Amino acid sequence: MSKSWQPLVNAPKDEDSDVQWIAAKHLEKICTAKNKKQLEELLKSEHEFSVNIAYIILYEIEKEERSKVILFKDEEFLKR
Repeated sequence: MSKSWQPLVNAPKDEDSDVQWIAAKHLEKICTAKNKKQLEELLKSEHEFSVNIAYIILYEIEKEERSKVILFKDEEFLKR
């Protein structure tokens, strides 16, 4: 993630729960497989909310990647 994303990545650590949830929802929308490394780094955080958000986002990315693989395999099957 670029440095401009750092405030968004730090926001889940904010004391205000509204700020935490807003940041979490935005991170969920904009993070992709390209951000996996940064999200995996968040898993090492001592801040429980940040760890949970990173886990959820990584899970969603993994689920999406797996569905693409299944779709690709289906297309290969159909070409035969």
